[in-house]
Amino acid sequence: MQIITVQKNRYAVMFVTEAPPDIDVNKWVVEIKKRYALVDTAINSNNSYYFCMELINAEYEEIKNESTN
Repeated sequence: MQIITVQKNRYAVMFVTEAPPDIDVNKWVVEIKKRYALVDTAINSNNSYYFCMELINAEYEEIKNESTN
């Protein structure tokens, strides 16, 4: 899985494609984001669109499950 960083945000790239010719790119991006549940961000770079899922930073503490048998 490709991960890219833009400013301080990290994204997992789901797929990369170019916009079809002669379309409204904004509507196309919105439609793609609706079709794919994990895609929440589209990043444009040199006419290639990176459809991504934004990654979050999380801290966690492991909880040990101690059963009383």
